[in-house]
Amino acid sequence: FYLKKKVPGHFSFLSGKSIIKDMVTLTFHGGARSVTGANYLIETEKSKILVDCGLAQGTRHAEKQNYKKFSYDPSTIDAVFITHAHIDHTGRLPKLVKDGFRGKIFMTRPTKDFAEIMLDDSQGIMAYEAKREGREALYSKKDVVKTLEYIEEIEYGKVLKAAGDIKCRFRDAGHILGSAIIEVWADGQKIVFSGDLGNPPVPLLRPTEFIT
Repeated sequence: FYLKKKVPGHFSFLSGKSIIKDMVTLTFHGGARSVTGANYLIETEKSKILVDCGLAQGTRHAEKQNYKKFSYDPSTIDAVFITHAHIDHTGRLPKLVKDGFRGKIFMTRPTKDFAEIMLDDSQGIMAYEAKREGREALYSKKDVVKTLEYIEEIEYGKVLKAAGDIKCRFRDAGHILGSAIIEVWADGQKIVFSGDLGNPPVPLLRPTEFIT
């Protein structure tokens, strides 16, 4: 999950971290060199937020990653922003709460509606597989219920002061109902998380919004 690449003047990727002007740190904890398990940590001097907290999927090795401890302390995270409801972007939220997270989880209303169904369904499947294989489930139904209590709906286009010195805005990604591109402003820098983009032609969805 680590990136090692330098882009002069913008990002310097070293040991899994990208540093912007030595003020904002962006760390990839999933979804790097992989298409599942999206999980990105933004840190400033005052705040820590996550974008997405998904399950790693596809192979037995990838699924084992889900059981490892988070490489940050969940209790220190101020907020989580969710791009969309697919399990590879939301599936570890109950584990995050189980391990100590007590902040707000921001998502659009359709994403919340889908997440309630998908997290419950996913937990049931994982519990069945864990029982069959004689191991502990990743999290329980109670963890799912508690996770839903921390969700706060956000509308497209509204700028939100989400945590300390960090602001965000959700834009329509056109991927599934409620899917979002998330613009984040921190210490004078702007970072854009696309999530998954587009799914044309789908009559129920608007086109992906263009981000300047």
